[in-house]
Amino acid sequence: MSKVIEIKSINQHQKNDVLEVVYEIGVNDSSFLLEYQISGSWEGEIAAYCDSPIVSFLYDALLNGYDFKSEYPISEKLYYNLTKHFIPHMCAMNHLQPIHIDAPLSNKKFTGKWVGTGISCGVDSMATLKEYTTEDVADDYKLTHLLYFKIGAHHGGHAQPVPEELENRIFRDELQVVKSFCKKYSYPLIIVDSNINTLSNQMWGTHDFFEVFEYRNSAVMLMMQNHFSKYYHATGYATFMGFVMDIHKGLEHNEWWSLPLFSSDNLAVIPANMAMTRIEKTKYISDFEPSYNHLMVCWNGKKNCGVCPKCIRTQVALDWLGGLQKYNKVFDLEKYYQGKSYYLRQIVDQRKTDQFYCELYEYASENGIKLPPPSNFFRDTFYKLKSLCYRMTLGQLRR
Repeated sequence: MSKVIEIKSINQHQKNDVLEVVYEIGVNDSSFLLEYQISGSWEGEIAAYCDSPIVSFLYDALLNGYDFKSEYPISEKLYYNLTKHFIPHMCAMNHLQPIHIDAPLSNKKFTGKWVGTGISCGVDSMATLKEYTTEDVADDYKLTHLLYFKIGAHHGGHAQPVPEELENRIFRDELQVVKSFCKKYSYPLIIVDSNINTLSNQMWGTHDFFEVFEYRNSAVMLMMQNHFSKYYHATGYATFMGFVMDIHKGLEHNEWWSLPLFSSDNLAVIPANMAMTRIEKTKYISDFEPSYNHLMVCWNGKKNCGVCPKCIRTQVALDWLGGLQKYNKVFDLEKYYQGKSYYLRQIVDQRKTDQFYCELYEYASENGIKLPPPSNFFRDTFYKLKSLCYRMTLGQLRR
């Protein structure tokens, strides 16, 4: 007997200023409720299509050999993108059995004109914001809305499963920063809160967020495709550099190919950032005034800790580019300069295992920037102990 994920019902209702959307999902003999709450600069209902839950669970369906079934329609373009391109290639490259989608097709055209991107206030999202708000962008391509999702990203660098109270706290803390930014610069903000991370862990077991986030981001936008015509996804890697089709590594290394295949008849999913490397993006935003007081790259909440890998590589890049002083409101620069020798050694030691440290290492080599020698055993032990002490302290602060 074939294994099937069935979209059994789609329900939505307005509760005060929040649109609550519930997809009933049948898997084997069990039913699950996939829930979303849409708030902020949102009005109206969603399109009652099965596009969103299919893309939400596509990763798990591929890995576990589940077909999809729905009496609700799927967008015709998305159906052909998935069944003729995405699914065959992913199955062929990962030695998986092909899966099927049994749903009526629809090519109905909506009138939505909104153009959106996610806003985390990190380097990638700031680069996307700058890219699509400049005067040389045609009106139909200019950003009209920013979006902030709770779909599993608020893990604080923890392995799955993330305690729900931690995920909720980081979400609330970072949302304050995003709201402050959007209020100051008059951007409409749509907030989407979901139980998808908790539900997915329950249904399929725990996943690293990096395995699934492109699916989930695109799925949220497909849910709102009757309002949005375009969604810019802030890419992590430059163009097809390091192109990988390993399904277990997520879509980060192939998103320039894969993400447009999540487009529908109404919504275009578009990779952003013009093939820039991370250090090129950092340079790109270093003259973008809105980033100076709001850049937030840390996994650990509403304030940059300064010592995690994301904080280290951002500060070092800004330092080398001559722009770090502009960010004295979001980074503790005194702490950075005190620990700079350690941060530079991290780049040297981890350049072979971390793509972004590798970019920095190559940039230093090309621009005559002196780096320290690799750590010896005693130095390595010292810094590991220092890092452990920091994590233990951070753990105490979170409680």
